[in-house]
Amino acid sequence: MRSLFNSRPLSVRFLLVACLLTALGCVEEIEIETDRESIDQARNALVVEATLTDEDRTQEVVLSRAADFENDSIVGFDEEDPDTYLVPDLDPENRPILYETGASVTVEDDRGVQFDFVEGEPGRYFSVNPFAAEAGRGYRLLITLRSGNRITSEFESVPGTASLEDLRAERATDPLRGPGIQFAVDGLATAGTEAYFRYTFEETFKVVAPLWSPEDFVLSNYDPCADPVEYDLEIVTRTTPNQVCYRTEESESIIQGTTVGLSSGELRNFPVHFIDRQQYKIAERYSILVRQHVEDLDAYLYYDRLRNFSQEGNVFSQIQPGFLQGNLQPQADAPLLVIGYFSVTSVSERRIFLDFEDFFPGEAAPPFVVPCVLRSSPVTHLTRCPLVPVMESGSGCPLSVIELLDLGGLITYYATYDESLQPGDPGYAICPGPYSYAPRVCGDCTVLGTNQVPDFWIE
Repeated sequence: MRSLFNSRPLSVRFLLVACLLTALGCVEEIEIETDRESIDQARNALVVEATLTDEDRTQEVVLSRAADFENDSIVGFDEEDPDTYLVPDLDPENRPILYETGASVTVEDDRGVQFDFVEGEPGRYFSVNPFAAEAGRGYRLLITLRSGNRITSEFESVPGTASLEDLRAERATDPLRGPGIQFAVDGLATAGTEAYFRYTFEETFKVVAPLWSPEDFVLSNYDPCADPVEYDLEIVTRTTPNQVCYRTEESESIIQGTTVGLSSGELRNFPVHFIDRQQYKIAERYSILVRQHVEDLDAYLYYDRLRNFSQEGNVFSQIQPGFLQGNLQPQADAPLLVIGYFSVTSVSERRIFLDFEDFFPGEAAPPFVVPCVLRSSPVTHLTRCPLVPVMESGSGCPLSVIELLDLGGLITYYATYDESLQPGDPGYAICPGPYSYAPRVCGDCTVLGTNQVPDFWIE
């Protein structure tokens, strides 16, 4: 997504910001100068993702930095080039996340009780002890960055409760994406008829490696500078189960609904997610957990504006600083812009499971995440010094087996070479070696997920 800061003249950009802020009324204007230093400051804004819930659990806060990715390039899987063996980037909109490390994070309630957080992963801070937001209490977020800058939120409280009455899936057709599966919910406000909902979901699905073999390559003692090249290559029985795995993906789009104007106080048949039938995630068994957050009006309006300035993908990476401001403020005169909103919500959730056959009986399953094609090439190569990786053989053949393994285990063993395995693939037998192999993503499911069955999983 091209940066809005780079796509409009400065005068137009900041006039647009002023108009938006005027129209939105209750959003406080951020003073941004049009000089290069201020624009660079905006591009390096702190992004805060923090939702405190009424569930007794380990709470989480994520800190990162906004970044300008206009000149970035990311190497991924090229579906048009069967010689590419890199793991695919499953979301073409993804960009590297610049996590903010070394911060001190605390949540404090209106009685002065503090709940400390610790950095468990880069930029991800978890409460030291599980706790739940209590109704009637106010909570605020306190952040001290490694630089010494401090950020404080306003006090927020649980705005009310509501129940997620139902979650269901049905076959549907999207005008742009074609046939697929639509997930919809019913939400009921338990106090009064007005409630504001934000929905998040977590998808977990089975991944079966389509070109799995019970054996694999093991390369050792490799010296590409020797003449002839030295190496030990073995075909060994796998000791790690990696044919069937489970992958979990979290929603990144903003999904909101409200019962305002509905006399029943119930949001019925509200769409929260759609999967087109070509998505590999529904080829095997699939599960979705939908969480309904009850939020207050200010949070609802903030996320609504954020959604309008974003598109599906990692919205917190795409939003351009300066368009809106939440309830987080840097203390004193710190030269820092902050994007994000500290929410305190009541949560209810539901999970369902499904199989592709349930919705598309007798139809071919969706294709795997990448084209999986068997290849073959000579085991070794001519001596090569200095040790500089070469991404092509120069002879029209794929790289040798030992080169592909040395470059990070990009392939996985399938069988001894057999011309009949893939006779229709031009290039498969251009310069075959003794083995047939596949991209590792096609023969080792742990590239995409974990081989540990989730605790909640039901076959």
